[in-house]
Amino acid sequence: MRIPETLIEEIQEKVDFLEIVGDYTSLSKKGGRYWGCCPFHNEKTPSFSVIPDKNVYYCFGCHKGGGFFQFVMDVEKLSFPEAVRFVAEKKGIAIPDSQEDAEVSHQRSALKDLYNKVSGSFHYILMNSPKAIKARQSLVNRGIYEETIEIFQLGYAPDDPFWLHGFLKSRNYSDKFLSESGLFSKKNPRWCLFSVSYFF
Repeated sequence: MRIPETLIEEIQEKVDFLEIVGDYTSLSKKGGRYWGCCPFHNEKTPSFSVIPDKNVYYCFGCHKGGGFFQFVMDVEKLSFPEAVRFVAEKKGIAIPDSQEDAEVSHQRSALKDLYNKVSGSFHYILMNSPKAIKARQSLVNRGIYEETIEIFQLGYAPDDPFWLHGFLKSRNYSDKFLSESGLFSKKNPRWCLFSVSYFF
C-alpha cells in the first residue's frame, strides 16, 4: 500500500536524523557538519559526514550519500516503503495498514492544515485589519495584551458570513472538503459558523 506523502513528511519532521545515524556510528561536530567513521566500509579516519539541517549524508571514502530515508535504505538494505516503516516503527509513529486507514489519516492531516490556515488568517485580521480595531481595544480593556494574543493565536472573524468560504475557495479547497470541515452551517454550506465576529 502506498504511504501518504503527508505521513512521510511528518516522519521526517518528527525524527532526528542525527539520532538515526548515531545508531550506526559515533558522530562529532566540526564546523557545520557532523563527522564519524563510515558505517558502509571499514576505516580508521572519519570520512563520513552529516548535515542535519538538510537531512543529508555523504562519505568521502566510499562516496555513498543521499537523504534521510536513503541512509536507512543503504544501511539496512531496505526498499523505500520498508525504510519508512522501519523508521516509523522505531519511533512509535503509526502507519495505516489499509487504504481506508490511509484515507482517514490523509483527511485528518488535511483538516489540521485547514484549521491552521483559518486560525492564522483570523489572527492576521485581528492584528492588522482596521475592522478589528474595536476588537483589539476590547482585548486591551480586558487586560489581554499582544504577547498573550500571539501565544494563544487569538483571531477575529469578519462579519460577512460568506467571506471565509470565498477565501478558502480561492485557495483551491473543494466544496465537498469544506462541507466536511465543521466550519460551515449544514443548512447553508457557505455560511461560516464564526460569522458573528467570534474570538478563537
